[in-house]
Amino acid sequence: MACRPNIDFFPKYLGYYINSPSYHNQLIPFMQGIKVTSIGRKNIADTIICFPKNLEEQQKIADFLTTIDEVIAQSEAEVQNLEQQKKAAMQKIFSQEVRFKREDGTEFPKWETVALGEIVEPNIIPVDNPRSNYVKLAVRSHCKGTFHKQITNESDGLDIDKMFLVEANNLIVNITFAWEHAIAITKPEDNGTYVSHRFPQYKFINNNLPSFYEYVIKKPKMKYEMGLCSPGGAGRNRVLNQKDFMKILMVRPCPEEQQKIADFLSAYDEAITYAKHELDKWKELKKGLLQQMFV
Repeated sequence: MACRPNIDFFPKYLGYYINSPSYHNQLIPFMQGIKVTSIGRKNIADTIICFPKNLEEQQKIADFLTTIDEVIAQSEAEVQNLEQQKKAAMQKIFSQEVRFKREDGTEFPKWETVALGEIVEPNIIPVDNPRSNYVKLAVRSHCKGTFHKQITNESDGLDIDKMFLVEANNLIVNITFAWEHAIAITKPEDNGTYVSHRFPQYKFINNNLPSFYEYVIKKPKMKYEMGLCSPGGAGRNRVLNQKDFMKILMVRPCPEEQQKIADFLSAYDEAITYAKHELDKWKELKKGLLQQMFV
């Protein structure tokens, strides 16, 4: 629906106004439809536009908000740049185009290729189902980490006798959605949570570092391999074969080089997290300004 103003506005002022919460709130009562909502031309024509009559004041408002937009765009570019740098660094590291060295300048040993079963082993900690007043852990698909659900009532819990305790710094997988890359490294805040048999966990052995393999499991190759280990039809019918899972081939640098790689990539993660935090602050500032300026 194309609309044009019948009176003069300073460029951008009207655009900022109609994107403000104040104007959006006017549209909500006019929305029609169930799956797809829409609004009619007559209803648009009946909405109220507030504006200073002085074009110079409109200009000051628009220029100020434009400055905020420019800062937001710069912050978004910084986040994207850091993410691209990290992606490029990971490609060079895991293709071994770039290798780290010891502090004295000597080379680390060549990387090995071993089965996952030489890196982790099952860590089964069965406990009686507490039924209520406990925290249940689950694993997000697409390698997006873990999340918790507080179980307060018995009716909200799982109707099984045995559950399993989770420990930090373990590899954990959802066998039902392994094909969808539902795998993670447990965090300190996951320690002591509960899972069902659908979430087997594995502890790292032979001095292998969870902080290094957190980056390995996020690679597309891992998702592909987990899909191969999950035969069956679509959705819940595709269950991970845990024996085949343990046979997936993984790279294994020596523990010292694993640590250097993990430290290097985690520094990128910290920078990205900080940049995203700053971006969110600028977006929240703009949102607050739109709420306060256009009442």
